[in-house]
Amino acid sequence: MFKKFNKDYFILAGLLSVWLILIGIAGNYFTDIIDNYFKNTLSILLIKLFIMSVLLLLFISFLYIKKKRFKFYALSNEALMENDSFKAVILPISIPSKIIIINFSYIDNNNEERYLKDEDIKNINLLGDVLDLVKQKNIKEIYLDVRNSEKDNGNTKCLIFSKNNEDEVEKNKRFINWLKEIRQIKWNWAVQLLIIAKNSKSLEHIRLICTENNIDKIYILKFIIICLLNKFGENEGIIAHKIKSFENFTILSELVEKIEEDFENRYNFKDKEIAFDITGGTKPVSVIGTFFTLKSRTPILYVSQEDEFGKILQINAIINIEPPE
Repeated sequence: MFKKFNKDYFILAGLLSVWLILIGIAGNYFTDIIDNYFKNTLSILLIKLFIMSVLLLLFISFLYIKKKRFKFYALSNEALMENDSFKAVILPISIPSKIIIINFSYIDNNNEERYLKDEDIKNINLLGDVLDLVKQKNIKEIYLDVRNSEKDNGNTKCLIFSKNNEDEVEKNKRFINWLKEIRQIKWNWAVQLLIIAKNSKSLEHIRLICTENNIDKIYILKFIIICLLNKFGENEGIIAHKIKSFENFTILSELVEKIEEDFENRYNFKDKEIAFDITGGTKPVSVIGTFFTLKSRTPILYVSQEDEFGKILQINAIINIEPPE
């Protein structure tokens, strides 16, 4: 029979019982004091009513403070993300479709254009690795070229690294504008790179979540990020995690929980300094992202695919609490 009742109702009943006992004890104490100092019956009655009202208000206030024990619901608070809002981001990553062709070209000291091969960038993990590559091949500039094999792409090249110390702010502005220009290519990494570029000054750490089928291609994305953000790659700035599938709620939620603990314990990041991207992900990714923000107050990010590309929506959960029905 008792299984039908929520345990919080028993807690509420216990609180009421304890409070009534305290009122009885306090009532007897104050009654003796009042009877000794006041002889008018009406005065005594009014004073006792006042004391009872104060005690009742205190009890109501106590329940209001503790109401989170009984029931809650959540509302989202949406705002446009400001630049450099986060120190760390969690980015679920899928590999671009086969129609997306990604190449890296470079201009050498003789002003000749050449192309980097997979083996040239496969083991790039730090900025120092990029600088070694630049020295080895006499590179002046590195360009990223993304094309859709089924479309007339137009200008698809963007400068991502220059031997001349280019201003990083200007470089990221140019990169963001380039992402807008190639939007019709439908490159799925554009969203994650947009988030990174818009937080280029504040970002200290990036976590990529990949499936077993695509983690072997993540070196391409890492190379782009390290070229764009020269500080990255140091102190494990980019870490890729491998999971079997984005369709498994349990595995994905356990991994996100582990990443959150790592952020707090190793890097001392606050919840508001971390963001989780749910753009273009599977339904489990969106659900886990929502659970994550409810639990930790960490914002989730969404880049609209219909409105003007380049605007990032930041969604924070607001928890509203009510007593039980």
